[in-house]
Amino acid sequence: MNRTISIILLCMYTFTASNMFSQNVKTEILKQKNINKMGVKTGNYSGITHINDNLYAIVSDKEKTDGFYIFEINIDRNNGSIESVVRNDSIFGSINPQTTAVNGISTRDCEGIAYIKSSNTFFIAGEGDQRIKEYSYTGVPTGRELKVPEIFNIKNIQPNYGFEALTYDKKRKLLWTCTESALKKDISAEDNVQGMIIRMQSFDETLQAQKQYAYRTERPEKNKTSDLYAFGVPEMVALDNGEIIVMEREFYVTKSRIGSHVNIKLFLVNPSECESINDSSDVRNLSDKQILKKTLLASFKTKLNLTARSIANYEGMCLGPKLKDGRQTLLLINDSQAGYGNSLFKLKDYIKVLIFETIHD
Repeated sequence: MNRTISIILLCMYTFTASNMFSQNVKTEILKQKNINKMGVKTGNYSGITHINDNLYAIVSDKEKTDGFYIFEINIDRNNGSIESVVRNDSIFGSINPQTTAVNGISTRDCEGIAYIKSSNTFFIAGEGDQRIKEYSYTGVPTGRELKVPEIFNIKNIQPNYGFEALTYDKKRKLLWTCTESALKKDISAEDNVQGMIIRMQSFDETLQAQKQYAYRTERPEKNKTSDLYAFGVPEMVALDNGEIIVMEREFYVTKSRIGSHVNIKLFLVNPSECESINDSSDVRNLSDKQILKKTLLASFKTKLNLTARSIANYEGMCLGPKLKDGRQTLLLINDSQAGYGNSLFKLKDYIKVLIFETIHD
């Protein structure tokens, strides 16, 4: 059975690529939506999950508690454009969170979130503690958490490159996560040439770790010294057919800030077509059969220069509603660092929408 995935990405320009089913993927990119202009308070929005209808849960990684906000995101069911966005100002989170002594924000550093409809609960990935905990619909920790393998312990990750991505495959009842960058023991001198290997880990309903897969990123486009730099996988989205959309993000900030930019690439992978690995696997010596084959779905750049101020550090991504014609939407949200900037320019909070359809022959 052949399947063709075609994607229309609502951002800024048109992009064409070839997908794994030997057909072109044409993407139409329109302007991103500034949700601050819709009345949404600025934040550190790093993860998003769809609950139902127009309701979404979004984590902000520098809050006084570990939890989430409820958003109403209304999308035109004819063309997928965003009509309005409303945020509930009350965060749903722990009553007695662990916080930093300096500024009183949660030490969990909540980055990824996934909603489980069957239990009406959320799992939240914390980069600060490398734990993935379950929360009730009101934000109260249930006491349950994924049994994360020792290999992903905080001592084994590169600083600030831990868990960010989190998604739930409701058909197979699997949660998926990965660290943003390669683990310390997996770092190779060839990473800047051929891309680094990131371990994608799945978990079942019993919270136990299941199969693990090797994902190779693209080669970084920038290798110059910069004031701030980040490269890796901040998010994934599981699809009903077992495939996973992976976001690669490269954030390059110059000392003067002018010329800074963010490169976003979305790839499609299928774990069922790849051999799994395990915690003891040497990822620097894997066969081609042990590395996920990936298909480029879309690529775009946001930037800050003398004529463009669209720079947006996208970190969150989730499926949205289906449109009237059956096409599926995909939402991306960025982290503006609570509107970081100065009197001349401040970062904005944006949402982008992608639309794709699956055709069965």
